[in-house]
Amino acid sequence: MSKKSHEKTSPYMKNIVTRTKTLLCIVFLLAFSLRLIYLIQISDTPYFEYPAGDSKFIFERAQEILSADIIGTEINFHSSPAYPYFIALIFWLSKNNFFVLGIVQILIGSVNCLLIFLLAKKITKGKNTPAFIAGVMAALYGILAFFDADILAIFFTLVFVTLTLLLLIEAHQSHRRSLALLAGIALGCAALDRTNIVLFAPVAAWFLASEFSLKLKSWKWKPAILFIVGTILVIIPFTLRNYFVGNDFVLVSSNAGINLYIGNNPKANGVFNLPQESGLSNYDLYRSSGETAERETGRQLKPSQVSRFWMKKAVSFIVEHPATAVTLAWRKFLLLWNFYEVPNHLNFYYIRAKSAPILHMLFVGFWLVAPLAVVGIAWKWKQGLKVYDKLLIAFLITYMLSLLPFFITARYRLPMVPVLIVFASVTVVEILNVIKQNKIKQLLWIAIGLILVSVFVDWQRIQFSYSYQRIIIGTRYVKRALENPQSYYNDFYKAIIELKWAVETEPFDAHAHYQLGKAYASIGYYSGAIDEWTITTTIDPEYPSAVEVLEIARDRFTTKGDIVSAEDIPKTPYEETQLLVAQKQYDRAVDMCRTIICEDPYHFQAYNDLGLIFFETRQHNQAIDVLTRGLHIMPDNYFLVYTLAGIYYRLGETEKAKQLLKHYVEIDPHNTRVLELLDMLEK
Repeated sequence: MSKKSHEKTSPYMKNIVTRTKTLLCIVFLLAFSLRLIYLIQISDTPYFEYPAGDSKFIFERAQEILSADIIGTEINFHSSPAYPYFIALIFWLSKNNFFVLGIVQILIGSVNCLLIFLLAKKITKGKNTPAFIAGVMAALYGILAFFDADILAIFFTLVFVTLTLLLLIEAHQSHRRSLALLAGIALGCAALDRTNIVLFAPVAAWFLASEFSLKLKSWKWKPAILFIVGTILVIIPFTLRNYFVGNDFVLVSSNAGINLYIGNNPKANGVFNLPQESGLSNYDLYRSSGETAERETGRQLKPSQVSRFWMKKAVSFIVEHPATAVTLAWRKFLLLWNFYEVPNHLNFYYIRAKSAPILHMLFVGFWLVAPLAVVGIAWKWKQGLKVYDKLLIAFLITYMLSLLPFFITARYRLPMVPVLIVFASVTVVEILNVIKQNKIKQLLWIAIGLILVSVFVDWQRIQFSYSYQRIIIGTRYVKRALENPQSYYNDFYKAIIELKWAVETEPFDAHAHYQLGKAYASIGYYSGAIDEWTITTTIDPEYPSAVEVLEIARDRFTTKGDIVSAEDIPKTPYEETQLLVAQKQYDRAVDMCRTIICEDPYHFQAYNDLGLIFFETRQHNQAIDVLTRGLHIMPDNYFLVYTLAGIYYRLGETEKAKQLLKHYVEIDPHNTRVLELLDMLEK
């Protein structure tokens, strides 16, 4: 290029660079400001400084590191073995300040929005418009902000996934082998949290070697080998650490076998769901999985052996029930591509409704991005896939195939989202171009594609109640109350409301009753604690420490009586409804039931009472409609079935009652009360 030509193009290039920097700043400020508001809104919640679930184990490991236990004493069960070191560093610098930790994490999450911007720019040959759209989509993606502020490593994983793809493209373009090594290191870092992502390593190496060509003679082996080496360099220290502390070969963590079993067993439904008779505990999966495996084998097992035990069970199920396994895999595929963010930690929808209204503004989600992305991939396919399009699609396919053998959660599918956002931005730009050029036929085809994919993605396939979330929140309130005298009574009030509500919707959950009993005992309501712990031992006779605390509560009640009376215990909205019904204030009771159902669609007792109120006031059609709607959401709920069958019988519609009961017997053939009622109707 001549000097004169360079002088002409230089100002143009400077303008492009300046515009790109401006757009990057806008994306970053938008992402960070929204995440900061979210962080402020959740900072008063009990789980913010008292982590629960997986976050609790990660936090406890960080505390061990701060106490100079650098290496640890046990083989990692949970993933993300490096993340506690990051938390420990931030806590060491900030004197255990959770808000500072949150600030650092949302900064990193906001940077990921910039990486998604740059990835979209790479895919679209340097165009700023699709890149800016992708960046804004990432900034407004609610579940991304949600996890950026959580004590889980997934926000780091997303950064490293996006960085891996960017570095792979840059290494391919520049032919710099050092970038191939860095890309491998980035993938290794992502694999420390989501180990299944390591299956992308050979695919990425194939891309670097030959652009997915099968002609071995033309392969460039060095960048591919360097990529693999980079991935191994990150993972191998944690493998060696596991061997050093436990004399056992575990690649990163020892939960692969149990996770495979959860995804493949006779009671599996595609999400995190533990079979009742499996011996597994939702609240201590590490301990219960090991104890159950050792009990069944009759010997002490190492973590890798425990993992293999559960893996064999899962494989046996697949081999012995191939048709069921295929059906289950299809269900997982449907859930993977469904709009609903499946929880197995904190519930996004509960937090949005109760604690963080800013999440309503972060409206972008899988419901929008997935249909746009699928149409974008189809459009790219029609135009002719470029090599970098193939790389991103290969990542999507590889990750999807690596996840389907296990189970689906919002967190586990999240690594797909940066790539989906990139392809979604392509569709948005194409729509804008088609409208600008007035290509009605092409716009119609895009619209048809979006409608078809949206119907598939946005169809309601699953929904979780808030019961588990309420138990988590309730237990965190109890913990905070016990450690903070200034918030003692306020936190116990909130804890009792949350736990009682959980018991109302999950009356057979031993853990909910146990925690409610713990809250009662802590404030001196011993008779209430005795009732709850008696129920706990009835549901689960082997519930840890339930028998011991029950005896202590009985002794204290005998010697002291109740320090707090039953009248002083806060009432849930449902309990208030029951008082209104007893006073025959039916109009107010109906309004209260409807409010409860609106807040918690799984509150079967509110449906049940509303149906009975309508029946009592001779509004028979409304009664049947309410109970039918409840059964549509909870088809296996015995109480609703029994009440609706009874109403049918009392209205003289015996055949409908029998059909309803027969259908329920197919779901639960061992329910004696339903069988007795059906037998009576048959006679």
